[in-house]
Amino acid sequence: MHDVLPGPVRWARILVFVMAGLVFVQTAVQLLGGVSAAEAGSHLVAAGTSGGAQLVLGLLMHRRGWPVLAVALLVQVLAVAATLLAAAQAVALTQLLLPVAVIVLVLTRPAREHYLGA
Repeated sequence: MHDVLPGPVRWARILVFVMAGLVFVQTAVQLLGGVSAAEAGSHLVAAGTSGGAQLVLGLLMHRRGWPVLAVALLVQVLAVAATLLAAAQAVALTQLLLPVAVIVLVLTRPAREHYLGA
């Protein structure tokens, strides 16, 4: 029998997968836009780190334990910080709102009980 995820954890996991997909789609669009080799490399590094971290986090969020909660918070805080430090603000609203929504969802009582076992 499978363990059922609490609603906030399920929604946070969905948002994490959406963010990973958005990063990969945004990178593909930028690469198809005809950028130089140096710019293409930077886009691939950004997609690999940000999108890759979100994807791995989405795959691990169903597990229990405080390390999963800590990594979920850390990845989202780093995503917000990277968005605030980035020069391009074209998609900043989405890249700010979704990580903040995940942080709020992960810090709700049912999610904390799921991860901390309290």
